[in-house]
Amino acid sequence: NIEGLEGRWFIDCNLEYDYSGNQNNGTIYGPTCLETVFGCTDTSACNYNADAEYDDGSCSYYDLCGECGGDNTECEIITDIDGNEYGTVVIGDQVWMRQNLNSTHYSNGDEIPYVQGDWTSSDFGAYTIFNYDESIAEEYGYLYNWYAADEDRNICPEGWRVPADEHWLELVEYLDGEIVETGYGNDLPYIKYNIGGKLKEEGTEPWNSPNTGATNETGFTGLPGGNRNWGNGNFDDFGNSGGHWSSTEKGVNSYGENGSDWGLGYNSANLSNQCSLKNYGKSIRCIESI
Repeated sequence: NIEGLEGRWFIDCNLEYDYSGNQNNGTIYGPTCLETVFGCTDTSACNYNADAEYDDGSCSYYDLCGECGGDNTECEIITDIDGNEYGTVVIGDQVWMRQNLNSTHYSNGDEIPYVQGDWTSSDFGAYTIFNYDESIAEEYGYLYNWYAADEDRNICPEGWRVPADEHWLELVEYLDGEIVETGYGNDLPYIKYNIGGKLKEEGTEPWNSPNTGATNETGFTGLPGGNRNWGNGNFDDFGNSGGHWSSTEKGVNSYGENGSDWGLGYNSANLSNQCSLKNYGKSIRCIESI
């Protein structure tokens, strides 16, 4: 009934059948049919399908416990004073947060100053947001200076604390870590252990390629939240590195006072312990108090 229509075919990918009114258009053999792939097209989903052409609404996401499509029932969930929730992971005799800290208050309710501009001269506990982008902070946490990490008012949720070097070293020992490099940087010592890959989130989302050695077999799920520079206040290394403050003080060099920093990198399978000036902005990963 369509003007100008000469033929109409039904395609079953093997034959094309003529369904025109006079049915004299013949049968066409051998049409080429391309299969349409449906699936999850969101790269942030845990079931992302790189071959999918059309999203079918099947995307699932990791819950706080690291379960794809989970409902946060496979681990203990803790809540900070701001109401932010965190998953937990047991590694040996220790219990760690699975996410970086996102709190704007100490556990006693006191507000942590939010510093945007004059970051480099801060000698008090403070936090900042990478590139001032709150959407980044939701996944990677806030960046804090060492003064906030060392505060007696406790930046972590009640019953939790910022780990000291002794806690990080216990983690290294449990994972059978070995020293692979030692040296000095800015007149202070550093040491590298071969367990970084066991602590890093797998893949090149969110870590930049090649994300060397990443297996995340511990469930620690280390992220590359970058840092805020102590000298010029610039934001650096997002996607490349994730540094975590220890509450341990680390000495003085020609630049000033330093705290202990435990870091992961995109191009290394090591966990590095180095000295960082106290007004660097770095991530905090809390550990349960014993």
